[in-house]
Amino acid sequence: MTINDIMLRDMADAEREEREAERTGARRSAFAVRLCCMAAVALAAAVLALLAWCCVSDAAHVFNISC
Repeated sequence: MTINDIMLRDMADAEREEREAERTGARRSAFAVRLCCMAAVALAAAVLALLAWCCVSDAAHVFNISC
């Protein structure tokens, strides 16, 4: 094996590792986006549930809170 073969092999290994790192980063960022979307949906559902409860409950009348 010549020095050129070794250098070419090392360069190919470095490129492969770089592509792997890019793929891993893309997977992590896609997971983070999905996680943020799920959290936003959960928060929106909780707010809507609270608003619905406020509209149908008598809590404001029980505590003499005027709307």
